[in-house]
Amino acid sequence: MNIVGNTGADVNYYRHISSLIEKLSIKDKVIFHGHINNWEQLAKSYKEADIFVLPSLVEGFAIVLLEAMSFGLPIVASNTGAIPELVKNDENGILVPSADAKALAIALDRLMESPELRVTFGTKGLNFYKNNRDFYSWDKVGERIKNAFASLMLNQ
Repeated sequence: MNIVGNTGADVNYYRHISSLIEKLSIKDKVIFHGHINNWEQLAKSYKEADIFVLPSLVEGFAIVLLEAMSFGLPIVASNTGAIPELVKNDENGILVPSADAKALAIALDRLMESPELRVTFGTKGLNFYKNNRDFYSWDKVGERIKNAFASLMLNQ
């Protein structure tokens, strides 16, 4: 299992997870890569992955989901924030309640046991990305925000 992300964001949590990994004797199966800011390295991580997991407790708009979809990865993510805008449950991934470890484990088991489902979800996610990447581009999002503020100003 490869874990990518800022391990310094919550040092106590990272220590807790590291200690659980040690306790479960799976240290040789889990690799923490930390934050990757090199696109080639990040792309390599996506290409080597079988499933993308984002078990957030709170999330705004997770651009990382679009990145994972662009690599055709099936997704398991928390049903929070704007995540359901991108991940459609049982269509291009599986949504689970936040902080529900059992639901997360069941979703992962389901995908690990079904290569066909991984391909189906991955393909649908890739198609979603291709059909919507312009809508979610920084330029388009910035334009919509600017227009929303302009509209608010006119209505005052």
